[in-house]
Amino acid sequence: MKTVGLCHLMLQFGFLIPAEPESKVKIFSSIFVSIGDEQSIENDLSTFSSHLISVKTILDEADSGSLVLIDEIASGTDPVLGSALSSAILKSLSDRNSFSVVTTHNSELKEFAYATPMIENASLEFDSVSLSPTFRFITGLPGQSFTFEIAEKFSFPELIITDSKSYLTENENRLEDLLRELNETKQNYDELKRRTDIENVRLSGLSNLYDEKLKELKANEKVLKHKAKLEAESIVKDARKLIEKTVKEIRRKEFLRNKRKRS
Repeated sequence: MKTVGLCHLMLQFGFLIPAEPESKVKIFSSIFVSIGDEQSIENDLSTFSSHLISVKTILDEADSGSLVLIDEIASGTDPVLGSALSSAILKSLSDRNSFSVVTTHNSELKEFAYATPMIENASLEFDSVSLSPTFRFITGLPGQSFTFEIAEKFSFPELIITDSKSYLTENENRLEDLLRELNETKQNYDELKRRTDIENVRLSGLSNLYDEKLKELKANEKVLKHKAKLEAESIVKDARKLIEKTVKEIRRKEFLRNKRKRS
């Protein structure tokens, strides 16, 4: 998310940015950021309070020409109430056509994004086998938390992990299982697509080679036909000469024989 903000600032100051040549970038009139902990003992502000003050400024000023970056929206309060507040904030930003990038670990917000037009889930891909990030940005698919998998990786007691899972509701378990299946399916699909792309490149190369050889054979066919025609004409010509020579020789011998008879 910080990269998104930095790249847009660099671009709008005239710097080159790391992007594909075909990339399309919007020029924003304002960029709003709510990242990090701004709690203050002096002003008696909690993490959540300082976060709300920052978001309130964004809601007061953001419009269709704004880029809004909010990290872990409404995460410093009750998850259920924070999810409701976050949904309303996201809906408000969407209604005013602000371009927003918002991160969360809240499952309810993932469901909200899935069900709300103009709001889309996205995630940074996480390898489900190695439990490490691949740094590939995936649109349309919310991220999986891998809470229990990572706990197992760090050798948490199996009893604790099993007991933890028992506190999840059926819907929460089903959502995590669904996200896991989607991530694994997508990673398998990407691997299959990678292999298919490699095979397509190989087949395309073979097809091009076949076309070149076919053109070469057709060109050689014309040359060979022309050469065969010339050789055939030469053979016919030589045969005629031989026949003519043979006929002349026969006639000459016949003439000499008749001449000796008359003598």
